[in-house]
Parts: sequence; C-alpha cells; structure tokens
Amino acid sequence: MEEKILGQWGRMRRAYLMEHRPATFSTMVMRGELFPHLYQVDGQAEMILAQMLEHNPAPDRNADPMAWVRHMNAVRAQAEEIIREELIYA
Repeated sequence: MEEKILGQWGRMRRAYLMEHRPATFSTMVMRGELFPHLYQVDGQAEMILAQMLEHNPAPDRNADPMAWVRHMNAVRAQAEEIIREELIYA
C-alpha cells in the first residue's frame, strides 16, 4: 500500500477538528474515516487553487517575474480564504 503524505490543508483540518470538534474527531478516528476525509480536503483545496489559476491565468514568468509572483500570491491568498471558510472551518 502506498503511503500518502498529508498536505497543509489536511493538517489544518485535523488540527481544527482536534481542538474545536473533539467528538467528531474521535468518532472519525474510531470509524477509520479521518484520513480519507483529510486526503479529500487536501484534494479539494488543490482543485480550488487550480480552478482559480485556470480562470485567472498567471502572466509569463520569464517575461516579468515580479508580476508573476504578485499574481500567484494574490491567487493563493484568495484561494486560502475560500479553503479556510469552506473546507477547514466548516
């Protein structure tokens, strides 16, 4: 069986559940649902970020590196806001 590494968003969701929803966390652990849920949160978060980049593509990295960095930081911040509200703290 291939071991998956839990990403940033899954770790944030796990920490939230442990601290603010301990009963839900315990139930998910006992039923074996925690890690599949956390991997799903990771996947959904990455999909949100990819969709945002698809709808608002970045400028050419080689032509203007600073514009690319600004754009990527802005998209990442917007995606993080959505992910936190809809996936992590839901």
